[in-house]
This record gives sequence, C-alpha cells and structure tokens, in this order.
Amino acid sequence: MAIASYKDPVSFDHKGEQISQSKGLAKIYGYMGIGLLISGIVSIVLGLVLRNMMFEDEMALIVYLGLLIGSFVVMIIDSLVLNILAAKGKNLWVPYIIYALCMGVFLAGFLITGISIETLGISFGITALVFLALFFIGWFSKANLNILGFVASGLLSVTFLTFGIFTLLYFIAPGMFGGVYPIFSIGISLAVGLFVIIMTAVDSYNIRKIIAKGGATNNILLFCAFQMYVDFIMILIRVIGIVARMRNK
Repeated sequence: MAIASYKDPVSFDHKGEQISQSKGLAKIYGYMGIGLLISGIVSIVLGLVLRNMMFEDEMALIVYLGLLIGSFVVMIIDSLVLNILAAKGKNLWVPYIIYALCMGVFLAGFLITGISIETLGISFGITALVFLALFFIGWFSKANLNILGFVASGLLSVTFLTFGIFTLLYFIAPGMFGGVYPIFSIGISLAVGLFVIIMTAVDSYNIRKIIAKGGATNNILLFCAFQMYVDFIMILIRVIGIVARMRNK
C-alpha cells in the first residue's frame, strides 16, 4: 500500500497500545464511515416517509421544517460541545452520533424536494472519488498546506464581506445591480466550493502530522474522523446540486 512508504510512526491509544500510521488511518475511515452510515440511514428513511406523507398531508412539510430548524440549532451547539470535549480529552462518541443524526435530517431534504435515490447514489460515488483524491493529496504533501488553508480562509472572508456589501446595494438599488447579482451568487458558491476542496486536503495533511507526532489516542482519531466527515458532507452537498441539475437538463 502507498501509506507503507512512510516509516509508519506510532502513537499510543488510551490502553497504551501502539497505533501505527496505517492503523490510525484505518480507524479514522472506520469512524467516519459510521457517521456517514448513520446520516445516510436517517436521510433515506426520513426523506421517503415525509415525501410520501406530503402527498396526503401538508402538515408533513411543517413537521420537517421544525425538525430542520431544530437540527441546525443542535448541530451548532453540538459542534461546540464536541470541540470542547476534544480539548479536554473526553469521550466524543455521543456528540458525534448526535451530529450525524442531525445531519441526516438535513440531507433528507434532498429526497423530500424530489431528488431521486439514484441521483444521490451517483453523487455519493463522485464525492467519494473526489474526497479520496483530495485526502491523499494532503496526506502525501510535503509542503505545509496550513499556509494555503490560511490564505483560503482569508480570501473566503473577503468574498463573504464583498458579497454582503453587494447584497445590501442590491436591495437598495435592485435596478442597478439586479443583472449582476446572479453572477455574484454563482461566484460565492464557487468560492465556498473551492474553500471546501482546499480544507479537505489541509485537514488530511494535519491528520497525518497528528499521527506522526505520536499521542494520537482513539479519541483524537475520532475527532479527526469528525473533521473528515464534515469535509465529505460539504463536498457531497455541492456534488448533489451539480448532478441534479445535469440530470434535469
């Protein structure tokens, strides 16, 4: 395997057992897979149930909107809790599973809005290929990708600020800026997509460094898996949008 080209440095888990680089990577992907599986099951089951209910009862839409808003609030709080617990070395499984469940509620919206399971399946496959490519670019990079991540974060902040100012001007004088506003909307979408791509590689680079330095407990590996899970979902959401538009043409 390609990873074996490294000297396979070791860390130690909470039981004092050695965790090699290859074993650590395998655990990260395993933990990440658990999160994706939970989100996938919730999104498919909830999406199909509510989509069928909506044909008979408009109340189903209100129920979903309530679940969606609640899930967003919980995810924001849960992500903060997860980072705090990670800093304190506490067990992360409960907040991780809660986050995956809430993300499943959000992803159910694709099925509810009429996107087919086939489209979601194609999107998942494309996302997996893109994610793996980005992950291993970061994993094998010899350059410090944190510099690139810092620059990307700065440019994204400037882009959001510019878009916010332009949106304000659009509402003040829609006749003057109305024709250009869609272009800015596409631009911000592309900027966010590029940022996600860059940060996936950056996160992969940092994960390799964490394992190589030693001290990567199972809990730290779970936190790394959470970062990879979020990166994967962010790519997936954008790929679904692209694939859905292409299949509707």
